[in-house]
Amino acid sequence: MLCPQGYRGFESSTLCQIEALLLARRFWATARKFRMNKILKIFKSEENLKVLSWAVLAVVLLIVFCQAQMPQWQWHLQVDIVTFHNRAMHFLSTGSWAQMGYNEYQPGALWFFVLIGKLTNNPGNYGAFLGTFILANVFLIIAHFVFFSRVAHKYAPILFSLLVLATGPILLFRFELIVSLLVLVAWQLFQRKKYGWSAFTLALGTSIKLYPAILFPLLIFDLLIKKNWRLIIVTVLAFAAGIALPLLSFFLFGGDFGGFLTSIKVHSLKAVGVEGLWGNLVAFMNAGFGSSFDVTRAYGVYGITPGSSLLSIENLNRLPIIITAILLVVIGWFYRKKGYNEVGLAFIVIFVFTLLGKVLNPQYLWWFLIFLPYLSLKWFSKIGWATIYIMAFLSLALTQIIYPLNYDAFLDWFKAPIDASQFLALLSLRNLLLLIILGFGVFALVKSRIAKS
Repeated sequence: MLCPQGYRGFESSTLCQIEALLLARRFWATARKFRMNKILKIFKSEENLKVLSWAVLAVVLLIVFCQAQMPQWQWHLQVDIVTFHNRAMHFLSTGSWAQMGYNEYQPGALWFFVLIGKLTNNPGNYGAFLGTFILANVFLIIAHFVFFSRVAHKYAPILFSLLVLATGPILLFRFELIVSLLVLVAWQLFQRKKYGWSAFTLALGTSIKLYPAILFPLLIFDLLIKKNWRLIIVTVLAFAAGIALPLLSFFLFGGDFGGFLTSIKVHSLKAVGVEGLWGNLVAFMNAGFGSSFDVTRAYGVYGITPGSSLLSIENLNRLPIIITAILLVVIGWFYRKKGYNEVGLAFIVIFVFTLLGKVLNPQYLWWFLIFLPYLSLKWFSKIGWATIYIMAFLSLALTQIIYPLNYDAFLDWFKAPIDASQFLALLSLRNLLLLIILGFGVFALVKSRIAKS
């Protein structure tokens, strides 16, 4: 009863209002609880979650595709596509890789560009090639989604879609997706004990980009502890075959060995990337001294040459290789009784190798963050997972703010006397978040190993 009959005047009105407010509060609390229960039921139902996952993917693809058409994104992102188109047209017009000139792309990548050209109705038209390239990457995103739907936990497809949204349209303008899909498939084959096929698939990815090769020792470690010498030989031969297939076909169609070596050596010739951990460190150290750098574009990146001998290009070339090799040896020893096919191992190894590299282009973050949806839910608590994904999404969003949205202003800031501007804050925060994510991952890996022991 809202207004008891015994109440009169002002007191009666006030008590009625209080009781009405309490009743309204109970009503909204009940309604909110009802809505939350309905939402939770959606996530608990496999069928409803599957429909929701596809809906999220559709919305994400629409958003990213629209972003790809906007000048703010497309202006910088499409620069690389011009080079891809030139490489493809050289082969399609001459039928040979001979006299291609300077080339920094590995044979697997070159054949991928040719495939895109073959799928284009009018490959000579850059706009048509660009459209086909973007469409091919859309299909590769869907292929990733299907992969996670089948082999990972039930929330993985939605988390993957959100990861795509945070990474942005750069995925549609690069060829990271074909490599990451091959790496994921290779790791799944590894977990199913199909070592030969895993090595072959991993090698195909390595023929496009070099970084998947650092996971190959884990396959060999797994066979060494089993002392399966015959399968070790088969796995090594399968990896060699995966490398040889695109490489020998490259030579067969006129490619020269010197050009192939250039595509490998070019990474060591690049200056220190302005967006990476080391470029950030150099800028941070010089922020208080008003120093400026000669930022030059060479070998596909904007880079600087640090004055410090400790941060020389030669030392920074060696550092990620040495640290990754030490990490692999440590993993090889401590996981000898558990095995080496845990997804977290691949995540940490690629994370360390990429983060310590002298160049950390925006798309390189995809190399290791793509493993997040593949990790077991047991790796972190609910709060831990929420923290990891918030930091991952924020680091990717900050990356987009720097490149491509404000890249010209960012480079101008680097070229001018360095000061503690918003760009230094954004870059430092992004790299700090990546270091924290790596710390979380290492802690979870150690905890997982101890728990298993």
